[in-house]
Amino acid sequence: MKMLTRNWWKPLIVRGSLCNSKSSSARLLRTMKCSCLSLEGVDVGALYLGRRDEDMWLELMEVAPDRQGQGLGAAALSWVVEQSAKASCGTMLQVHKVNARAKRLHERRGLAEVGETETHHLLRHP
Repeated sequence: MKMLTRNWWKPLIVRGSLCNSKSSSARLLRTMKCSCLSLEGVDVGALYLGRRDEDMWLELMEVAPDRQGQGLGAAALSWVVEQSAKASCGTMLQVHKVNARAKRLHERRGLAEVGETETHHLLRHP
């Protein structure tokens, strides 16, 4: 279990693998590290991390709608960047072009746009 320090109070916990199901989506996700985000004992989201070439990819980050805007995504993203640095690799992700709020969050955490597709911005740290 890893602890993320979120702002000045309430630790955010990243714990364990969630990929134990036999469903087809779980089989696909077995190539990723799937972790639950917990705050004060309540599951509030999930992270799905994968490794491609020299980068750790944040494949998906989910935060419960009623917990968004409270700094949880920022704390989780900071943790991912820190884990990437410890593994001596960069952090990559893609964000939908229509999701300007998410793009701003990633840019505030030091990710910069390195490319784009028709539908997504590609961001990397460092």
